Amino acid sequence: MSEETAAPSRRWWQRLGFPVHWTTLKKIANSKLAKYTIAIPVVGWLLVYNDNIILLLEELLDRDIEITLSWRLHVFYIGLALISVTAILYIIFCPREIDHYADSQDFIAREVSIYTPEYDVKLAERLGEEAITWALPSDAYRLQDGSFPLDERVRVNEEKIVDRLTKLYESANMSHQLARVASITLFVAGSVLIATPTITTLTWSACQSINSLPGTTLGKLQNACAAYLHSGEDVLEDVE
Repeated sequence: MSEETAAPSRRWWQRLGFPVHWTTLKKIANSKLAKYTIAIPVVGWLLVYNDNIILLLEELLDRDIEITLSWRLHVFYIGLALISVTAILYIIFCPREIDHYADSQDFIAREVSIYTPEYDVKLAERLGEEAITWALPSDAYRLQDGSFPLDERVRVNEEKIVDRLTKLYESANMSHQLARVASITLFVAGSVLIATPTITTLTWSACQSINSLPGTTLGKLQNACAAYLHSGEDVLEDVE
């Protein structure tokens, strides 16, 4: 099997053309929701799913404690846990070029100030390109040892350097595609789960209001709501 045909089978996710880049995930991971949920898996296990905590409380309070957890709490916890995994994946996989700088302009401006020929060689190897052919400044800037000041060399070659840094930023922004796919998928799934209890409660309340209306103006809708309320009594009985 040729390399061209083997590569897609090894990295099937790369053929998706996934549009969500690290700059988008950065906004999600740095949101208050993601930051607050990063400890949810541990805290939830300690407080909700750990029987030892219940036993400790019973011993301290000297009485039996019976805790009944509704399906809403389970769904809400799972949703928060999924969002926390999104933040964890961001911390692990997001490149430094994206995470440590506000945007591409900030990255380029700060990197240009410390750019050297040695640094350029490393970036060229990383990008699979040739190193920059540095143009020399005017002889007026030549030092006694025959060299030129680095800042002047950078100024003369600034266009090439900016182009190299732009390519580096774009490459980093599209790196680790599988991690990006997993991150946004988990975030969307977690958000849906978090919203599910609220949506269910609102739907239940709306159906109750519709069924309480007099007359048959909303006959079909009332019948649908009646069926919904009847079918959901076992699951949603704690809403009433």
